[in-house]
Amino acid sequence: MRSYNRSAMTRDFEFTFDEAVRTMGLTPERLERLIDEGRIQAKRGVHTTLSRESVLAYMNKVGKEATAERANRAKPASQRAPRA
Repeated sequence: MRSYNRSAMTRDFEFTFDEAVRTMGLTPERLERLIDEGRIQAKRGVHTTLSRESVLAYMNKVGKEATAERANRAKPASQRAPRA
């Protein structure tokens, strides 16, 4: 009898395009653009699927950037980091 491998199940999980739109809080057009730019990996076919790792990595990056921007705005103008 084969045992259940939880890490394999979570590692191989993929989002459908619609699930990714809802999870990431993006418009379908914005998600299409991110896929076209190569910022998010997707498998195109009859249905577009996105890897769990790619979706989570993008959300983590965006979250860190937003947190850093809020922290920078909370500082007095003389102490703010210059914008890129």
